[in-house]
Amino acid sequence: MQEVMTAIKVTKAAHSTVGEVDLNNIVMGKKFTDHMFVCDYQDGEWKNPRIEPLQLIPTHPMPWLCTMVRRFLKE
Repeated sequence: MQEVMTAIKVTKAAHSTVGEVDLNNIVMGKKFTDHMFVCDYQDGEWKNPRIEPLQLIPTHPMPWLCTMVRRFLKE
């Protein structure tokens, strides 16, 4: 496998909450980062690494739908 260093594109959030966080009193699960790391997996390789503002991660609805059908059938 060939290792290639790629520059990571950074898109900053419009509003940062870093000033609102007490770094001496961080409670797990109460504060979240303003950004997230995203990378695409294509053709067996990780491509297009980037840091973007925090957003919902799109997922396919099928696992949720299967769970709902199973619960309905149990009733």
